[in-house]
Amino acid sequence: MFRQISLMRAVSRLAPLCYKAARFVKLYADVRRFSARAAALRDSRGVAERSAGALKFRHHGGARRVLPRARAFAPEVLVLENYENLARFSKEQLIELVGIYAKNWLAMDGVWFQSVERRDGMEAAMYHDAEAWRRFTVIEAKRIKEFLRLPERAGLEGLASALRLRFYANLNEDELVIEGDTLVYTMVKCRVQTARERKGMPFHPCRPVGSIEYAGFARTIDDRISCRCLSCYPDVTDASCCCKWEFTLERG
Repeated sequence: MFRQISLMRAVSRLAPLCYKAARFVKLYADVRRFSARAAALRDSRGVAERSAGALKFRHHGGARRVLPRARAFAPEVLVLENYENLARFSKEQLIELVGIYAKNWLAMDGVWFQSVERRDGMEAAMYHDAEAWRRFTVIEAKRIKEFLRLPERAGLEGLASALRLRFYANLNEDELVIEGDTLVYTMVKCRVQTARERKGMPFHPCRPVGSIEYAGFARTIDDRISCRCLSCYPDVTDASCCCKWEFTLERG
Protein backbone atom coordinates (compact mmCIF):
# COMPACT_ATOMS: atom_id res chain seq x y z
CA MET A 1 0.00 0.00 0.00
CA PHE A 2 2.81 2.35 0.92
CA ARG A 3 4.56 1.71 -2.42
CA GLN A 4 1.32 2.34 -4.34
CA ILE A 5 0.80 5.69 -2.59
CA SER A 6 4.41 6.69 -3.27
CA LEU A 7 4.03 5.81 -6.95
CA MET A 8 0.86 7.86 -7.24
CA ARG A 9 2.59 10.83 -5.63
CA ALA A 10 5.51 10.51 -8.06
CA VAL A 11 3.19 10.38 -11.05
CA SER A 12 1.27 13.43 -9.83
CA ARG A 13 4.54 15.35 -9.53
CA LEU A 14 5.79 14.28 -12.96
CA ALA A 15 2.55 15.05 -14.83
CA PRO A 16 2.99 18.87 -14.78
CA LEU A 17 6.61 18.48 -15.88
CA CYS A 18 5.58 16.26 -18.81
CA TYR A 19 2.93 18.77 -19.80
CA LYS A 20 5.46 21.62 -19.72
CA ALA A 21 7.93 19.54 -21.72
CA ALA A 22 5.28 18.84 -24.37
CA ARG A 23 4.45 22.56 -24.55
CA PHE A 24 8.13 23.37 -24.98
CA VAL A 25 8.56 20.85 -27.80
CA LYS A 26 5.52 22.27 -29.62
CA LEU A 27 6.81 25.84 -29.14
CA TYR A 28 10.22 24.83 -30.48
CA ALA A 29 8.62 23.24 -33.57
CA ASP A 30 6.53 26.35 -34.17
CA VAL A 31 9.61 28.59 -33.93
CA ARG A 32 11.50 26.43 -36.43
CA ARG A 33 8.54 26.45 -38.82
CA PHE A 34 8.21 30.23 -38.55
CA SER A 35 11.97 30.69 -39.12
CA ALA A 36 11.81 28.52 -42.25
CA ARG A 37 8.89 30.55 -43.62
CA ALA A 38 10.68 33.83 -42.88
CA ALA A 39 13.83 32.62 -44.66
CA ALA A 40 11.79 31.47 -47.67
CA LEU A 41 9.99 34.81 -47.75
CA ARG A 42 13.28 36.73 -47.79
CA ASP A 43 14.57 34.55 -50.63
CA SER A 44 11.28 34.96 -52.55
CA ARG A 45 11.41 38.73 -52.17
CA GLY A 46 14.90 38.78 -53.61
CA VAL A 47 13.83 36.59 -56.55
CA ALA A 48 10.75 38.74 -57.21
CA GLU A 49 12.75 41.98 -57.16
CA ARG A 50 15.53 40.58 -59.34
CA SER A 51 13.01 39.11 -61.81
CA ALA A 52 11.02 42.34 -62.01
CA GLY A 53 14.18 44.39 -62.38
CA ALA A 54 15.39 42.22 -65.25
CA LEU A 55 12.07 42.20 -67.14
CA LYS A 56 12.43 43.82 -70.56
CA PHE A 57 10.40 44.13 -73.71
CA ARG A 58 11.04 45.09 -77.30
CA HIS A 59 10.79 48.77 -78.12
CA HIS A 60 10.25 50.43 -81.49
CA GLY A 61 13.53 51.10 -83.28
CA GLY A 62 15.39 48.23 -81.65
CA ALA A 63 16.06 49.97 -78.32
CA ARG A 64 15.19 48.24 -75.06
CA ARG A 65 13.61 49.88 -72.03
CA VAL A 66 13.81 48.22 -68.64
CA LEU A 67 10.55 48.07 -66.72
CA PRO A 68 10.45 49.65 -63.24
CA ARG A 69 11.48 47.36 -60.42
CA ALA A 70 8.54 45.94 -58.52
CA ARG A 71 8.38 46.41 -54.78
CA ALA A 72 8.44 43.31 -52.61
CA PHE A 73 4.99 41.74 -52.48
CA ALA A 74 2.98 41.33 -49.30
CA PRO A 75 3.90 38.33 -47.11
CA GLU A 76 0.30 37.13 -47.00
CA VAL A 77 0.46 36.35 -50.72
CA LEU A 78 2.85 33.49 -49.92
CA VAL A 79 0.85 31.98 -47.07
CA LEU A 80 -0.68 28.97 -48.78
CA GLU A 81 -2.24 25.92 -47.22
CA ASN A 82 0.29 23.89 -49.22
CA TYR A 83 3.22 26.20 -48.43
CA GLU A 84 5.45 23.75 -46.57
CA ASN A 85 5.06 21.15 -49.30
CA LEU A 86 5.94 23.66 -52.03
CA ALA A 87 8.87 25.09 -50.05
CA ARG A 88 10.81 21.82 -50.39
CA PHE A 89 11.12 22.17 -54.16
CA SER A 90 13.90 24.05 -55.94
CA LYS A 91 13.36 27.24 -57.91
CA GLU A 92 13.68 25.32 -61.18
CA GLN A 93 11.10 22.77 -60.07
CA LEU A 94 8.67 25.50 -59.02
CA ILE A 95 9.06 27.24 -62.39
CA GLU A 96 8.32 23.91 -64.08
CA LEU A 97 5.28 23.52 -61.82
CA VAL A 98 3.99 26.96 -62.86
CA GLY A 99 4.13 25.74 -66.46
CA ILE A 100 2.17 22.62 -65.51
CA TYR A 101 -0.44 24.74 -63.70
CA ALA A 102 -0.73 26.98 -66.78
CA LYS A 103 -1.29 23.98 -69.06
CA ASN A 104 -3.87 22.54 -66.67
CA TRP A 105 -5.71 25.88 -66.57
CA LEU A 106 -5.76 26.13 -70.36
CA ALA A 107 -6.88 22.50 -70.69
CA MET A 108 -9.83 23.18 -68.37
CA ASP A 109 -10.70 26.30 -70.36
CA GLY A 110 -10.70 24.19 -73.51
CA VAL A 111 -12.61 21.13 -72.33
CA TRP A 112 -15.59 23.04 -70.94
CA PHE A 113 -15.76 25.13 -74.13
CA GLN A 114 -15.66 22.07 -76.37
CA SER A 115 -18.28 20.34 -74.23
CA VAL A 116 -20.73 23.21 -74.78
CA GLU A 117 -19.68 23.46 -78.44
CA ARG A 118 -20.46 19.79 -79.09
CA ARG A 119 -23.86 19.85 -77.40
CA ASP A 120 -25.20 23.35 -78.10
CA GLY A 121 -23.06 24.64 -80.97
CA MET A 122 -20.41 27.31 -81.39
CA GLU A 123 -22.74 30.25 -80.79
CA ALA A 124 -23.74 29.03 -77.32
CA ALA A 125 -20.14 28.18 -76.43
CA MET A 126 -19.00 31.65 -77.51
CA TYR A 127 -21.69 33.30 -75.38
CA HIS A 128 -20.59 31.49 -72.21
CA ASP A 129 -16.93 32.03 -73.10
CA ALA A 130 -17.49 35.77 -73.38
CA GLU A 131 -19.35 35.95 -70.06
CA ALA A 132 -16.64 33.94 -68.30
CA TRP A 133 -13.83 36.10 -69.66
CA ARG A 134 -15.71 39.31 -68.88
CA ARG A 135 -15.32 38.46 -65.19
CA PHE A 136 -12.10 36.43 -65.17
CA THR A 137 -9.94 39.00 -66.98
CA VAL A 138 -10.67 41.59 -64.28
CA ILE A 139 -9.89 39.09 -61.50
CA GLU A 140 -6.62 38.10 -63.14
CA ALA A 141 -5.55 41.71 -63.75
CA LYS A 142 -6.33 42.78 -60.17
CA ARG A 143 -4.28 39.99 -58.66
CA ILE A 144 -1.29 40.59 -60.92
CA LYS A 145 -1.55 44.33 -60.28
CA GLU A 146 -1.50 43.71 -56.54
CA PHE A 147 1.40 41.27 -56.84
CA LEU A 148 3.52 43.80 -58.74
CA ARG A 149 2.41 46.64 -56.45
CA LEU A 150 1.50 48.74 -59.48
CA PRO A 151 0.00 52.19 -58.93
CA GLU A 152 -3.69 52.78 -59.65
CA ARG A 153 -2.81 54.10 -63.10
CA ALA A 154 0.17 52.02 -64.12
CA GLY A 155 0.46 53.21 -67.74
CA LEU A 156 1.69 51.15 -70.66
CA GLU A 157 4.81 49.93 -68.87
CA GLY A 158 2.62 48.60 -66.05
CA LEU A 159 0.37 46.92 -68.62
CA ALA A 160 3.41 45.36 -70.32
CA SER A 161 4.72 43.92 -67.06
CA ALA A 162 1.24 42.59 -66.17
CA LEU A 163 0.74 40.96 -69.57
CA ARG A 164 4.03 39.12 -69.05
CA LEU A 165 2.68 37.49 -65.89
CA ARG A 166 -0.61 36.14 -67.24
CA PHE A 167 -1.03 32.38 -67.46
CA TYR A 168 -0.96 32.75 -71.24
CA ALA A 169 2.58 34.15 -71.02
CA ASN A 170 3.82 30.73 -69.89
CA LEU A 171 2.30 28.98 -72.90
CA ASN A 172 2.30 31.25 -75.93
CA GLU A 173 4.99 33.08 -77.87
CA ASP A 174 4.26 36.80 -77.84
CA GLU A 175 5.85 40.18 -78.52
CA LEU A 176 5.41 43.64 -76.99
CA VAL A 177 6.30 46.84 -78.82
CA ILE A 178 5.83 50.32 -77.31
CA GLU A 179 5.94 53.49 -79.36
CA GLY A 180 4.88 56.71 -77.64
CA ASP A 181 1.45 56.23 -76.09
CA THR A 182 0.75 52.99 -77.94
CA LEU A 183 1.56 49.39 -77.08
CA VAL A 184 1.15 46.67 -79.72
CA TYR A 185 0.80 43.17 -78.33
CA THR A 186 1.30 40.34 -80.82
CA MET A 187 0.50 36.69 -80.16
CA VAL A 188 3.00 35.03 -82.47
CA LYS A 189 1.99 31.46 -81.59
CA CYS A 190 -1.20 30.45 -79.79
CA ARG A 191 -1.54 27.09 -78.04
CA VAL A 192 -5.35 27.10 -78.39
CA GLN A 193 -5.37 27.47 -82.16
CA THR A 194 -2.47 25.05 -82.56
CA ALA A 195 -4.35 22.39 -80.55
CA ARG A 196 -7.57 22.85 -82.54
CA GLU A 197 -5.66 22.62 -85.82
CA ARG A 198 -3.93 19.44 -84.62
CA LYS A 199 -7.31 17.87 -83.76
CA GLY A 200 -8.77 18.79 -87.16
CA MET A 201 -11.14 21.35 -85.61
CA PRO A 202 -11.92 24.77 -87.10
CA PHE A 203 -10.05 27.72 -85.62
CA HIS A 204 -11.58 29.36 -82.57
CA PRO A 205 -13.30 32.62 -83.63
CA CYS A 206 -11.71 34.44 -80.73
CA ARG A 207 -11.92 38.09 -81.80
CA PRO A 208 -15.22 38.89 -79.98
CA VAL A 209 -14.05 37.27 -76.74
CA GLY A 210 -10.52 38.62 -77.16
CA SER A 211 -11.87 42.16 -77.39
CA ILE A 212 -13.61 41.67 -74.04
CA GLU A 213 -10.60 39.95 -72.49
CA TYR A 214 -7.87 42.42 -73.48
CA ALA A 215 -9.95 45.57 -73.07
CA GLY A 216 -11.06 44.50 -69.57
CA PHE A 217 -7.53 43.54 -68.56
CA ALA A 218 -6.08 46.85 -69.74
CA ARG A 219 -8.79 48.98 -68.06
CA THR A 220 -8.14 47.21 -64.75
CA ILE A 221 -4.42 48.03 -64.95
CA ASP A 222 -5.12 51.64 -66.00
CA ASP A 223 -8.57 53.03 -66.78
CA ARG A 224 -7.04 55.41 -69.33
CA ILE A 225 -5.99 52.55 -71.65
CA SER A 226 -8.24 51.55 -74.55
CA CYS A 227 -7.84 48.46 -76.72
CA ARG A 228 -8.32 47.90 -80.45
CA CYS A 229 -8.05 44.64 -82.38
CA LEU A 230 -5.60 44.81 -85.31
CA SER A 231 -5.83 41.17 -86.37
CA CYS A 232 -7.61 38.14 -84.90
CA TYR A 233 -9.48 35.17 -86.33
CA PRO A 234 -11.83 35.31 -88.16
CA ASP A 235 -10.84 38.89 -89.11
CA VAL A 236 -7.20 38.23 -89.96
CA THR A 237 -5.24 41.12 -91.43
CA ASP A 238 -1.76 39.87 -90.48
CA ALA A 239 -1.08 36.25 -91.42
CA SER A 240 2.31 36.26 -89.68
CA CYS A 241 0.72 35.96 -86.23
CA CYS A 242 -2.30 34.48 -84.46
CA CYS A 243 -3.61 37.82 -83.21
CA LYS A 244 -2.51 41.40 -82.66
CA TRP A 245 -3.88 44.07 -80.30
CA GLU A 246 -3.24 47.79 -79.94
CA PHE A 247 -3.43 49.51 -76.55
CA THR A 248 -3.55 53.30 -76.40
CA LEU A 249 -3.00 55.48 -73.34
CA GLU A 250 -5.28 58.53 -73.27
CA ARG A 251 -3.54 61.34 -71.37
CA GLY A 252 -6.42 63.81 -71.45
